[in-house]
Amino acid sequence: MGSDTATRTPIGHTDSTVAIITDENGGYFLQHRDDLEGLTFAGRWGLFGGALGPDEDPETGLRREIAEELSFEDPRPTYFTRLDFDLAPIGLRKQSRWVYTVPVTRARADAFVLREGQGMGWFTDAEVTAPDGLLQPHDAYILWLHVCRVRLYDSGATKASAAARENTR
Repeated sequence: MGSDTATRTPIGHTDSTVAIITDENGGYFLQHRDDLEGLTFAGRWGLFGGALGPDEDPETGLRREIAEELSFEDPRPTYFTRLDFDLAPIGLRKQSRWVYTVPVTRARADAFVLREGQGMGWFTDAEVTAPDGLLQPHDAYILWLHVCRVRLYDSGATKASAAARENTR
């Protein structure tokens, strides 16, 4: 195969927590990840957040990460979802990624100070769901879920459940 991905520097494996930061116009605020060897999905855009410390609960970890990465104190996170990855077949434990929404105004975001990553910026629904490889894969899926959340429904239920959620947007 033409890639040496499997033979590069080992990549850490741990539970994590991330924030879907949105503004009053429905924009998404993302981090441009550093281009460092061994960094998961280096050089891609993604959600702010990171690894949980030992015995750290996900919301506390999110608050710590947001303060470290953006100098953003007192975010108001709301639980959105959790992704679980069962990696037992490859000899690793389950990994979880907790996801919270954090609404901010553009004015408040203008005061953010980037302390981790090579950039930050606002993106539209169409940009975060475009299949162009701009986003790191986990976060691309998370953002797709967020953008499409009012259209999703449990196939064991009825499409009316999706329509009912449209009114809660």
